[in-house]
Amino acid sequence: MTGNGARPASSIEVFAAGGMGGFFYWLLAQPADVIKSQLQVDAVDPMKRTHKGWVDCARRILSEEGPRGFLRGLSPSMARSIPANATGFLVLETTRDMMLGAGLGGGRQ
Repeated sequence: MTGNGARPASSIEVFAAGGMGGFFYWLLAQPADVIKSQLQVDAVDPMKRTHKGWVDCARRILSEEGPRGFLRGLSPSMARSIPANATGFLVLETTRDMMLGAGLGGGRQ
């Protein structure tokens, strides 16, 4: 992690970076997830479907709910994603550092 002479990131910094990664991922992915969820709960019979496709679904959400409609369900996603990604990133980095310290890194440092 320090090939350029910089100090290694602390566990808190790594944890925070993972949490921020989860935050920004869901902030960007939530609109597509809302559209996907709407299409999944639509009728199976093509004649009874509410949406003609994902573009029609997006237009309908925008016209009926405005831009905020694309962020529906963001709070639960964040509540799950931030701690999960923070923990996962910390475990990944800690494990990688332990393996490199034990000479198991395959020459990549």
